[in-house]
Amino acid sequence: MMLFQAAGNIKERESSDVPVLRLQVSDQDTKGTDAWKAKYTIHRDKDHNFRIATDPETNEGVLFVGKPLDYEDGSLRNLSVSVENEMPYFSCKIKGCPVTGLWDVVTTWGTSLTGITPPPLPNRQVTVMVEDVNNPPLFTHAVKTMMEEENMKLGRYLEKFTAIDLDRSHASTFMLDWGFNPPFSQPPMTGTGTLNIHIKDQNDKLPELEMATMDMCLSDEPSKVNITAYDLDGEPYSGPFYFQPQGDDVKGKWRIDSDNGYTVNLEKENPVYADHYNLLLMVLDQQGQGALHNLSVTVCDCSGGQLQSRQGLWNQDWSEGLKEN
Repeated sequence: MMLFQAAGNIKERESSDVPVLRLQVSDQDTKGTDAWKAKYTIHRDKDHNFRIATDPETNEGVLFVGKPLDYEDGSLRNLSVSVENEMPYFSCKIKGCPVTGLWDVVTTWGTSLTGITPPPLPNRQVTVMVEDVNNPPLFTHAVKTMMEEENMKLGRYLEKFTAIDLDRSHASTFMLDWGFNPPFSQPPMTGTGTLNIHIKDQNDKLPELEMATMDMCLSDEPSKVNITAYDLDGEPYSGPFYFQPQGDDVKGKWRIDSDNGYTVNLEKENPVYADHYNLLLMVLDQQGQGALHNLSVTVCDCSGGQLQSRQGLWNQDWSEGLKEN
């Protein structure tokens, strides 16, 4: 078997599906047999940049790039390729030819009939030239992460990105932009840097009431109505909340059944009659930051299926009095 010397070239960053070159080999054995089929091996390829396959029709060795090459790492790649048959070298010697039965044959592997070891496997140097192309710029740190509080001032300095160009033979003038920038050119000439900004919450929102106007029925027993608060801030700057009625006029008349939670009950005591009341309620978040809210509460007489306040009952009595006169 004889292997011929060859050289090839490829562009840097070329796909591994592109063949670099074909190695021709000659073999005098019968075509298609295991003694004819070639098996190639690559040497001096420490970074495993190449792979080789055998063309079953021509017996040629087809050299491929195993992983994309970089021109800046070297414009020439020198390696060697050896070839052997799929069937190891052997010889046969007939020791006897009986009249009947099989002949007596001795097979010797790795040596010739004369006992001479065959020459080393055919080995040829292969030179691959890597062609330079314009590389895209690279960021020295492609991804950066930072923490910032919400409500930062406009124009505040955040972070610095540094871009470099590995090319030695192409211009390295950059144009910087931000946002989504897909590479339309092939190969792409765009480098991308990513800044992950984690926004920290501030306690900049005050607790609010879902409803500040409510009605309740006049009753001999203590009656109650729900009060629910919310806060646009997240943990730990929101609920559960603390509810504190304000003013001296609430003592003995109004109370909160539980001063802590998201929803509490405002309870009316017996001294409170049918009428309209304006109450003050302080609502505090977990950090003690709160807001004072006005509650508009109407106490109604619910007897007879009607809601009638004290003022409404007085107006009704006055109207009936006019009719009698």
